Amino acid sequence: MFSLILQSLWFIAPAYIANASPVLLKGKRPLDFGRRLGKNRLLGDGKTWEGTFGGIAIGTLFGLAQIYAQDYLPANLNLVKLNLTLVLLLSAGALIGDVGGSFIKRRFGIPRGQHFPLFDQLTFLIAALIISSPAYRPEISMIILLFIMTPVVHWATNNVAYILKLKKHPW
Repeated sequence: MFSLILQSLWFIAPAYIANASPVLLKGKRPLDFGRRLGKNRLLGDGKTWEGTFGGIAIGTLFGLAQIYAQDYLPANLNLVKLNLTLVLLLSAGALIGDVGGSFIKRRFGIPRGQHFPLFDQLTFLIAALIISSPAYRPEISMIILLFIMTPVVHWATNNVAYILKLKKHPW
């Protein structure tokens, strides 16, 4: 089981890093340019150009470090062999999923910053897996484990960001 956890975290790390990075970038220019669809904003002020493209860049840079490091790691770990295409797709997929999740939340009238259990934690994962699938399709055991681990990892990292005063809410 430990091996599967390690393999899963290795594979999804660029998406996790990309998804966590926008809060650090403090973007100012909203992706939706302040536009509304009906009474609600398309996305809200929390989804910015800086955060979106910065998150993709940071996730990809982290993935490039993994690509470099993978040749120095023991082969018996059976880690996914990452490449630039895969880490870019994972990083972009995570941010596309996060933005898509915000769009859906606004359609339901859920304001920015309000908690939407599981939905908040999984939209980035779902999109990252779908968008990266032309480059790599993980085994079903890895996908199941990622769906179990991601809400826990997301909760823990958001609580750390909240404690560090990087986020207004611990979710």
